[in-house]
Amino acid sequence: MMASDILLLIISLSLAGSILYAMVLIMHLFFKNYIKSRWFYSMMKIAMIFFLFPSILIALLAWERFLSTTSNFINGADLSKAFFHSNTDTFGRHLQNSAIFIILLCIWLAGFIICYAAALFQELLLMHHLRSVSNECISLDVYNLCKSISDRYKIKNHVSIYQSDVITSPFIVGFFGPTIFLPDKTFDLEVLDLILAHELWHYKSRDVLYKSVMAFISGLHWFNPIIYFFSISFSNYAEIACDEIVLDGCRKEKRLRYAEIIVNMINTNKETSVSVGMTDKQMNFTKRRLYYIMHENTHSKKSAILLMITLFVFACPFSVFAAVSTTAYAQDIFINELLINQSEQEAQIPINSFMEHTETVTPAAVNTISGITPRGTNPIDLTLPETGRVTFNTLTLSKGTTVKFVIGADNTSDSFRCGIAQGLKSTYVSSSNGTVNHTFTIKETGDYTLYLEGKSSSEVHVSGMITIKE
Repeated sequence: MMASDILLLIISLSLAGSILYAMVLIMHLFFKNYIKSRWFYSMMKIAMIFFLFPSILIALLAWERFLSTTSNFINGADLSKAFFHSNTDTFGRHLQNSAIFIILLCIWLAGFIICYAAALFQELLLMHHLRSVSNECISLDVYNLCKSISDRYKIKNHVSIYQSDVITSPFIVGFFGPTIFLPDKTFDLEVLDLILAHELWHYKSRDVLYKSVMAFISGLHWFNPIIYFFSISFSNYAEIACDEIVLDGCRKEKRLRYAEIIVNMINTNKETSVSVGMTDKQMNFTKRRLYYIMHENTHSKKSAILLMITLFVFACPFSVFAAVSTTAYAQDIFINELLINQSEQEAQIPINSFMEHTETVTPAAVNTISGITPRGTNPIDLTLPETGRVTFNTLTLSKGTTVKFVIGADNTSDSFRCGIAQGLKSTYVSSSNGTVNHTFTIKETGDYTLYLEGKSSSEVHVSGMITIKE
């Protein structure tokens, strides 16, 4: 995979995930009164995963349409070893490791290291410090209550509990070795039951793992400002969904008590990217969360759920296809301009300095393959046999149309021809120092075929462009 392929993959995934995130927000706007928040949280998980794996497979399928390279082997009396790459590759393979792509890839990689690796290292240092200033809880009542809730949620792993006076809100860290951190204060059993139930459900629903993945995704797509809003929304949906589970079937009095706990524990300590806490600093979100706590959505309408799932299922492949096609189109314009500028800068032989020759060939000497469009720039990258000819598909060209060949071989000693044939008559120019930079002008409207022909003692690899302008 070349530098340009990696960049396209990253941008495509970022756009696809952003589109799905927008879909979730739109669905929440229309269905929030009919569907429980846990359904929206599930869609956020799908959108999160779509930033990574499934979209890669769909993107590869889309690339078959937009960015594929077709290889053609041609066999014939005069041509038995020619190998041709079709021009459906938007990027142009000979430019895929261009300096501009390598520089952009290095910038992205540097941003990823800074935003993820460095930030994660800082978070781990913070957690190490927190453990050093925390004391393990020794209360049997607390552990017995934790064990009772763990059995209720069918959690088999041992859960450690620590207390610290440097935090004001409880949270849980660790996926394989879960640890709950509590403020260093005394809680009555009713409050402690709600706190531990909340944190243990975060562990049961793998929210700790999802938040770690979310931190990785944020680093991967650091250049996309939408990812930061997505990260915040993901954490918010996780909290609301957890509240729904913990308070499922509870009376209003217990809900009020739960809301009081949240209000009394508004975070002032720094939240980490590897922890899941019970409260949050965002006041607007806290108000919305308290509303959901006190106004339970007792049931979800099946018709609304079915409609929402159907829309989201259709949105997933559509978002990836739209992201890939949009990125490919933008890159197509950019690379096309890059090809033209590069050819003009690197051309050392003046245009039309080659002498045109005319010859007559028989149809048996022609081997036709597709690959040339009747207008625009066509990237060329192929291998010619010693003395064989590669003739492209027949084109109908008008009088006055120009056909420009800018072709170069790997070695200055390589010899080849570039030409145009009409019927049995061919007009061609021969390479000079392994290069051809020549423009043919069509003298009369008709059907023409363009060709390249090797004239060396061995195979000749050539690359460049054929540009047709009316």
